[in-house]
Amino acid sequence: MKQPEASIAIQVLPNTASGDEAIRVVDAVIAYLKSTELPVFVGPFETVVEGDFDRLWEIAKECHLIPIREGGVYEPHFVLFQLFSSKMLHVVRRLYSRYTDSMQNGNKRDIPSKETIKALALDLDGTLLGPGALLSERAIRILKTCLDRGIKVIICTGRSIEAADQYQEAVGATGPMVYFNGAEVVDVPSRKVLYTTLLDLDVVDYCADLARRRGLYYQAYFPETSQSRGRILLTEHYAQEAEMYHKHTGIQPIIGDLKKAAAAPGITGCIKSMFISDSSLHDSIRTELQACFGSRIYIVRSSPMFLEILHAGVSKGQGLKQAMEYQGLASSQVIAFGDEENDLSMFRIAGFSAAPANAKEEVRQAADIIIDSNAEDGVAVFLENLLS
Repeated sequence: MKQPEASIAIQVLPNTASGDEAIRVVDAVIAYLKSTELPVFVGPFETVVEGDFDRLWEIAKECHLIPIREGGVYEPHFVLFQLFSSKMLHVVRRLYSRYTDSMQNGNKRDIPSKETIKALALDLDGTLLGPGALLSERAIRILKTCLDRGIKVIICTGRSIEAADQYQEAVGATGPMVYFNGAEVVDVPSRKVLYTTLLDLDVVDYCADLARRRGLYYQAYFPETSQSRGRILLTEHYAQEAEMYHKHTGIQPIIGDLKKAAAAPGITGCIKSMFISDSSLHDSIRTELQACFGSRIYIVRSSPMFLEILHAGVSKGQGLKQAMEYQGLASSQVIAFGDEENDLSMFRIAGFSAAPANAKEEVRQAADIIIDSNAEDGVAVFLENLLS
């Protein structure tokens, strides 16, 4: 017997005031599907139809069903549809936009099986974390399940280790983690620095001058020295940007002279530095710095207001590569999740990549699959389906 090329799981959710009308809509859809003479399996919550993919797509359009995602985590060419009434048109438009993103990507690489995956490379803000930088109980549960099944969790973040501690501890992940957008790879819980690349101090000096000249907020992370306890985050004035960064990460910047700090004895480099400003200013900052330092620096946006300056050899992808080597992981065994420009380098290292629906357009285009947004716990939903 020939195996079906595809299947459609159809969930009918008529947003109606009348239960009788809802039943009528469901019955009408099921009756139509049965008239196609394709195999139809009617369940209590959804109806599944199997057959040729192109034919199923035509049937779906004829039913006026709205596609949510193509190439999902269930089967190759699996398509999940939901039927909404006109009252839900705004939801339909949002979901259809997500679908078209996925279709344009063409799912360049097949979704790996749960047996293949040995590690998850997880961006935090905008990806794993929901609005307000909250890690949901649902996400914690599924990540702990992954760990129990031998799947490693590698946090890959622009945050410092101190700003990411609470999330790593909540999940119980151990081993190499990627911090400062790849400038440091640190083993947890030992906190041993396994890999680091520092930004040259003349770049910090120039950026401090640029910030003074243009009235911009600029801050820099300096590594631990014999005179300091731990890493130091330094800025020259406590503005609203510093307060925002503090609320976002829990890290309080120290006020000081950045040019003097960059010239201080014992300081050999800077872990990373950052301009916090309206995104409309980022292009001009980037242009000036690239004209001055060229290939010596790596400039990347990690959030709408954060423009980070790092050494040219630094990226999340390079940090992930180091973490994978320490654990003997191959690219094909790793899924990377991210939403911003700074996550693109991870996508090139991992065997498969996923971007939440809220990700920047260039990130969605680069990803192998579009998952639900961070507000909808997209990472957790994807992993639940992958492991089911």
